[in-house]
Amino acid sequence: MKSLSIALAALLLGAAAVYAQEIPVSDIGEGQDATGSGIRWTLGLGALAYPEYQGSSDYKAAPLWNVRAQNLYHPNTYVQLLGPILTSNLIPDSHFKLGPMAQFIAKRGSVENNKVDDMQNVDPSVMLGAIAGYDFTFGEGKVLALDFLGRQDVANGNGFLGTLQATYKAPIGEHWRVAIGPETTWASDDYMKSYFGVDSDDARRSGLDRYNADAGFKDVGANASVTYLITPHWAVTGIGAYRRLVGDAEDSPVTKEGSENQFYGGLLFNYLF
Repeated sequence: MKSLSIALAALLLGAAAVYAQEIPVSDIGEGQDATGSGIRWTLGLGALAYPEYQGSSDYKAAPLWNVRAQNLYHPNTYVQLLGPILTSNLIPDSHFKLGPMAQFIAKRGSVENNKVDDMQNVDPSVMLGAIAGYDFTFGEGKVLALDFLGRQDVANGNGFLGTLQATYKAPIGEHWRVAIGPETTWASDDYMKSYFGVDSDDARRSGLDRYNADAGFKDVGANASVTYLITPHWAVTGIGAYRRLVGDAEDSPVTKEGSENQFYGGLLFNYLF
């Protein structure tokens, strides 16, 4: 299992070790009609600004890439690698969705905040799981997607995440596409202890109070993306997200050193073919 985790991490990320933060799973569609025969490809490159670690008030930027294969054997089937997150739908159905997912979270090591920096490193997570969902369609390209994403760290025992999303997607005129909706994530005991707990060693090293973070909902927020189709083959997508840490994640001394408000913003230039 260890060798499988290492291989999957390399496959997912390459240079994505920069993403020590758990970035949001945003909906970035292919931006074109996926009907007809043949796979529709989207290749994108851009940048994302995000908190240095969960609970941080310091921000950093990193490259963001988008590789999406749509219409694998049905218009709604796809596989997408968006930064360090692999998502998919392999069900040939107009409404139901089901497919594997994977997510990489790099090691939390050297950070700007001196007290958090003095804590023990959090080993990288290779999260494997699945996506299940249902699309409510309203015609004219309007869709309300309800999705559940469950994934477990198979590399270093950093626990389980379960995310519930609702995303409304619609065209606005001939050239614009929007996607927006709320999200909340539940985290297991192991996950919360890894990223928000402060054990006796961490307290001694950092000066922070000892803190036991238990399983529960760790954040609520929203995702949004706006795509402009420049030509039939070129598009630009703006990405935005907000997370409010809640419960034990909000009350953690790690978060008190930074902020419970977490913002994300990015820009992608996509080539469609």
